[in-house]
Amino acid sequence: MRHYSSKTKELIGEVISQKEVRKTVTTRANLHDFSSVVSKSNVVVIGAGIAGLCCAYELEKKGYSVTILEAQKDHIGGRIRTYRKGDTYAEFGAMRIPEGHYLTLQYVNHFELKTREFVQENEEAFAYIRGMRVKRNESGYESLKPLFPLTGQEQLMSKDDFWMKSVIQTLKSLSPLELQLISEDILNDKKLVDLDQNSLYNNLSQSKISKAAMEYVCSVYGVTTYLNTAILEHLREENEGVWINGFKEIEGGMDLLVEKFVSSIKTKISADSIVTKIINSDEYGEVIYINNGEKKSIKADWVICTIPLGVLSRVEIENAFSKEKINAIKNVNYDSSSKIISLCKKRFWEQDDKIFGGGSIWDGGLGHTWYPSDNAIEKNETKSASQTLLLSSYTWGMHARRIDSIPEESINDYVRGELKKIHSDSNMDDVVDSVRWSWDNHEWSSGAFAFFNPGDQTDLHKELVRPEKRVLLAGEHCSLTHSWIQGALESAVNVCIHILKHKI
Repeated sequence: MRHYSSKTKELIGEVISQKEVRKTVTTRANLHDFSSVVSKSNVVVIGAGIAGLCCAYELEKKGYSVTILEAQKDHIGGRIRTYRKGDTYAEFGAMRIPEGHYLTLQYVNHFELKTREFVQENEEAFAYIRGMRVKRNESGYESLKPLFPLTGQEQLMSKDDFWMKSVIQTLKSLSPLELQLISEDILNDKKLVDLDQNSLYNNLSQSKISKAAMEYVCSVYGVTTYLNTAILEHLREENEGVWINGFKEIEGGMDLLVEKFVSSIKTKISADSIVTKIINSDEYGEVIYINNGEKKSIKADWVICTIPLGVLSRVEIENAFSKEKINAIKNVNYDSSSKIISLCKKRFWEQDDKIFGGGSIWDGGLGHTWYPSDNAIEKNETKSASQTLLLSSYTWGMHARRIDSIPEESINDYVRGELKKIHSDSNMDDVVDSVRWSWDNHEWSSGAFAFFNPGDQTDLHKELVRPEKRVLLAGEHCSLTHSWIQGALESAVNVCIHILKHKI
């Protein structure tokens, strides 16, 4: 989670504005050009995550009959998963919306949901790096430098200088057309194909910074577990201004967006429907599934499969797709992620440390600790003294897998032991209980989200999104906006457009 200074945000903003990139933007307006169907065409949607719900909503509005199959008995919404305790809540899944994610905000506004600022940065929060606690401000980051064997020149550089010298310098080296092409489904440009073979680690190394400097900047940015991922993933986010333009959250919980979709869809979602086989032909798609222990099948003019690729790989699909698409389904990289939500008697971080929103960061342990943003403006003392939920841990990659290995009965003690490194030990009795959610270990996710390794975009992405007969794939893994709600919605709208272009 980049934590740029105001000056760095301005510099990155200038780089982006000077490029004047004309990226193809997916919006709901793209659907308006298509008329409703005259004949009764039917669609089966596999998965009631946000991509599946969006497909059902938009296609019903165009006159299609839609059936939604969802494997889970007790959850709708996929990776939007709000955890509630009394009148308080926290997010096990998606928790924020970048200001530039116009499609997501279009749907939020369409359903008249209220939003507020998600506090991304707070200089009162802490960084706990190499056993040292500092405030998350420039002075604090500077005081960490003696912990790393930086060169003399590197001692004079800020944390942002290292990133500017590497990732942002690479961004500056690309032409407006090249920056547009890195967000296109098919990557043909030789320079970009070559760049796609590079990881974040390669990019930092090529900028001639030392390994100590690399560890320093990755620790304070919280991207250590992403060093082996494709540099194009990071360039896309920088080019879109994800980390410089701020974030929003839905007041009352992110699952309110799910509820709005569900209440606006005519069809009843078929829960506990576990898909075992998909058949694809020139005339129809067919889905074999188990519902309440009974084997069933359903044919449709179109089948939209939105389930995560790890789950899809357990479905019989050998004769449904080309070998190239099946290879992509099996091999696209997914990140690991876990969250721990802790029930606290009071908001001791607000009362004692004056932290109203934002996050503390660790170079291991809890990964990120995110404080609620709902009291950031009012700073209401009654709310500060009231019971609440704290997102005490948010981890990725190997850090998440290590969190996953902690016995369930030991989770709360572990959280207390880590939190007292940055907050007063006297407050740890206020951390009453902790609940963990592992996206790796959840049967119907099998990983958190797609995030490309070097070469994945060139070799695998085009196969994932290429239409084949009557079965289409959607979900954030079928976008280039990985890990965000935006990616799921983009893929859903694009699949709907394909169906509307090819009316039966």
